[in-house]
Amino acid sequence: MKPVRPRDLKLFEFDETEKLLGEIPRSHIGLLFIFFNGLMLGVVLLVLQFYAVRYEDSTQEMFNLRADMDLAGLITGLVLLIIVLILAGSLAAAYIYINSYIILTDQKLVLISTKGIFARRISQLSIGDIQDVTVDQNSFLSRIFNYGNINIETSGEQANFTFSLAHDPNQNGKYIVDAHEQNLKMYGN
Repeated sequence: MKPVRPRDLKLFEFDETEKLLGEIPRSHIGLLFIFFNGLMLGVVLLVLQFYAVRYEDSTQEMFNLRADMDLAGLITGLVLLIIVLILAGSLAAAYIYINSYIILTDQKLVLISTKGIFARRISQLSIGDIQDVTVDQNSFLSRIFNYGNINIETSGEQANFTFSLAHDPNQNGKYIVDAHEQNLKMYGN
C-alpha cells in the first residue's frame, strides 16, 4: 500500500488513537485508456481534416460554400481548436481519475471520489461495519496489468462501496480484510 499524503489527513476525521495503514490508489492503466481515447479522437480529426482540405473544391460544393472562401484555413483552425479541447478534457479526466482513492486506517475506510475539477465526495466507513470484500478482475488485461474492482459490502443501511480500477486489488482487498479482522479482535462485533 502507498503511504498517505499529509495533505489528505485534512479531508477526513482522524484522531491520535488511529493508525494510518495506507492509501489504495487507482491503477495507472486507467490513465493509458484516457490518453489513448484522446489520441484516437485527435487522429480521426486529423484524417478528416486532411481529406476535407485535399478535396476542398468538392467539400465547398457539397456544403454550398463560396469558392473564394479559405476553407483549408478554416478547417485547420477548427480542427486545432477541437484537438486543444480534447487535450484539456483528457488532462481533466486524468486529474479526476488520479484523485480518487481509498485511505485505510485501523478504524475506518475513507473513499475519496473526485467527481469533477472542483467537486469531490468523501465517504467514511467504520472498519467494523464491513461485511465482505470482493475483488473483480473480469478481463485478461486486468489480470496481466494487475488492476480490478474492489467491492466492499457493509452492514445496515449504509451503501456498499465499489472502487473501480484499483491497483493490485487482491493485495489491497487483503489489507482491508486484515484491518477488519484486527478491529474485530480489539473491539469485538
